[in-house]
Amino acid sequence: MEIPAGYTAENIQTLNQSVDNACGAFISSADIDGSTLRIKAKKIYKHNYEPAANWNKLVEMIDAANNFYGQSIILKKK
Repeated sequence: MEIPAGYTAENIQTLNQSVDNACGAFISSADIDGSTLRIKAKKIYKHNYEPAANWNKLVEMIDAANNFYGQSIILKKK
């Protein structure tokens, strides 16, 4: 995403997350290169079936992804 001239992007550090456990992984990152905002997100399920004993690990990964999707980037005038 191009950041418009005269603006800065704030709050991008909240997009940097990493949860990796036996059930899956959610990894996201955001950085600014010049006037370009780059956001990368990866959600991985490691198995097609998880036993009930792994429920908390699965929820941990899904919660990290849901938290990411609820984040906002703020564009402020310089």
